[in-house]
Amino acid sequence: MDINKYKGIVKLNIYGEDRFFKFGTAQMAMFCDLQGQKLEEAIASLNDTKDLKTNIHFYLSAAVSYVDLVNDEEGTNLKRPTYSQVANWFDGLLDDQKKQIDETAFKQAFPNGEAPDQQGQS
Repeated sequence: MDINKYKGIVKLNIYGEDRFFKFGTAQMAMFCDLQGQKLEEAIASLNDTKDLKTNIHFYLSAAVSYVDLVNDEEGTNLKRPTYSQVANWFDGLLDDQKKQIDETAFKQAFPNGEAPDQQGQS
């Protein structure tokens, strides 16, 4: 899949393997579902960097959104990553990788620069 064809895709090498995340409308809708919150509440919950479950939900929704997009666009049957797998990937992320994800995610979700306070997002 040509990842440059779509906005909001981040490719990171975690534990020696390329992992992909897709940020955007479908990802945020899934994140809201996982959090059991409306969009505004879910975004606000990201400011609590000590809430591990929120962080895992954020990355899980992006990882699953990528797999779903590839399966739909390419006709493949890639397996969705699990909660445990994404939590393990999160453990392997470097601070600069987290910053790259945060910047891409909020740029995609708020293209006009109207993102909420991202203090402590890394």
